[in-house]
Amino acid sequence: MSNVVNLPTFSIEELLRTLPLSQQKSINALINHYGVDKAAELWLVDYDSSNLKRFGGVSPQNKTYWYRLKSEFKLLICGHEKYNSLREKISDGPTATALVSAIATAIASSLNVSPVVIAPVIAILIHLVSSVSVNAWCSTVEDESSI
Repeated sequence: MSNVVNLPTFSIEELLRTLPLSQQKSINALINHYGVDKAAELWLVDYDSSNLKRFGGVSPQNKTYWYRLKSEFKLLICGHEKYNSLREKISDGPTATALVSAIATAIASSLNVSPVVIAPVIAILIHLVSSVSVNAWCSTVEDESSI
């Protein structure tokens, strides 16, 4: 992998404000109760299957869905050629809304789900990466897709 992405730094509040109000409230409740890291996972694992179907997705049966999203996000952030064109688009310092939207849209197609379903998780992952550094995050995040 090469060409890691340079993410602009946004606070978690700025990133979550890109979401619809109902999602902001739900994800903030998860964050307040479980913390930022666990909230992202729980959003996907515990998200009601009828909501996923309503938004064009499939119901996650277990943590596999979380691992697949995290794996795709890692491909994007850590420089896999699959996401070269998206990295070029987001390298110009997009707004928080444009960044979350572009990444959610690109990854959603690989997961067969609507971008609106994964946008809260994308916002959290962007925050987690930018709170350390891209290189540090890429070197410490395991490829959990085989778990």
